[in-house]
Amino acid sequence: MDARRFAALLTLAAVTAGPASSRAAAPMAPLVVPIDIVGGHIFVNARLNGGTPLRFAIDTGAGDVLASDDADALGLRGGHPYRVYGTGERPQTARTVHVDAVDVGGAVLRDQHFTVLSFTDLRAAEGIQHFDGLIGHELFDRYIVRIDYTARTLTLFDPGDATPFQGSGAELQLAFYGTMPEVNGDVDGVSGPFTLDTGDRGSVSLLVPFVQKNELQQRYHPSAEGIAGWGIGGPVRAKLTRAAHVHIGTFDIAEPVTRIPQSRHGFFAGGSVAANIGYGVLHRFTLTFDYGHRRLRLLPDADYASPDVYDRSGMWLIDKGEGFAVADVIGGGPAAAAGLRPGDVIRSIDGRPASEIGLAAERDAFVREPLGTRVTLHIERSGAPLDVVLTLRDVV
Repeated sequence: MDARRFAALLTLAAVTAGPASSRAAAPMAPLVVPIDIVGGHIFVNARLNGGTPLRFAIDTGAGDVLASDDADALGLRGGHPYRVYGTGERPQTARTVHVDAVDVGGAVLRDQHFTVLSFTDLRAAEGIQHFDGLIGHELFDRYIVRIDYTARTLTLFDPGDATPFQGSGAELQLAFYGTMPEVNGDVDGVSGPFTLDTGDRGSVSLLVPFVQKNELQQRYHPSAEGIAGWGIGGPVRAKLTRAAHVHIGTFDIAEPVTRIPQSRHGFFAGGSVAANIGYGVLHRFTLTFDYGHRRLRLLPDADYASPDVYDRSGMWLIDKGEGFAVADVIGGGPAAAAGLRPGDVIRSIDGRPASEIGLAAERDAFVREPLGTRVTLHIERSGAPLDVVLTLRDVV
């Protein structure tokens, strides 16, 4: 497979971008589309070929991606299978299908190519069962796109409309790494290109070649390590630290949680990018992307100076339907101190069934609840019941 087809390697999935969408033929009024934000991902409803609404994550650099079970239900048949790498280290089997029309809140993109992949593991890892795919570069290529995390809206503007870049805010020049938008930035004075990735739940992820070249692992001496993300291809294991300052344009993000992936394959393992910037930084701004004119407008919002808090449980969980399976425990972290082990299954939390809570909601609670909060977990270990008390605290 031609190496250019790996251009859209992202933190949620590796995809092959379809042909660029034609730009809007006639001026249009701004179209405001409501969004949900779950686990740091932006979700919209979209219809394929006029069918029932499906739930897609908006991903700034991905091509269109569709879950294989949804493709089968829609009767979409693809060509020969091929292999792709995503965030995880395991290659995945993909195929490409043609979709006549994609309707996102009334904006219709025609003649689209979708990469079809299995979303089974990703849904379980994210705790988001209604997760049907990704919509990305094709939408951003056709419209000026504004993401307002505070208002929970996605606004699509005509590509010739000048008003989205008027008023306050800072304008930055965009470049592209494949189909991924990138800007110049620096991490504690070490500069390089940063990809901007709305599909990444994290804050700052430093790519392996950039870390090695600048000896950043030796500089930060990270002590915490564990599964810090999950994508197509499986888990992303990383060391966790905090950079003192990350600069994007004139903006200074203080002490963001910073992942140093330990990957040997996949997106984080190679390439010329310095860092991938995700939700933990991006949600501090209202973002206006204009791919056609290669520019980005950043307007700080109410969360701009808020502290960056990492999951205070110290473990990575997988949704098993009737419980949350412990996939990984950070050494010396809260879960380890409580005696939790990989393979344990959490059946209830403070007396409430795990299946009733939902993994995405519980992950949010592990970030939101204050330091020192005590949580009683009823678990199953090798078929035997056991109660443990988890005390939330920072691991990084």
